[in-house]
Amino acid sequence: MDARAGEGVREICGYALRPWLPVLAGFTVQSREQSERFLRDYYRTLGDCFRDNFYGRCRRCVTATG
Repeated sequence: MDARAGEGVREICGYALRPWLPVLAGFTVQSREQSERFLRDYYRTLGDCFRDNFYGRCRRCVTATG
């Protein structure tokens, strides 16, 4: 994960990624509900990035080649 991933989460979800990273290792940050909300946001953002950057590029390449 690079710095752009943190920027993407901040842009999309409105908060910094770094304080929530322990949640990805199974720890609870602040509360269980907030940690679960972070995981939903994180995986949604990850899926959106994958969709936009991988499938979007594939679609552009296929469209360009006919």
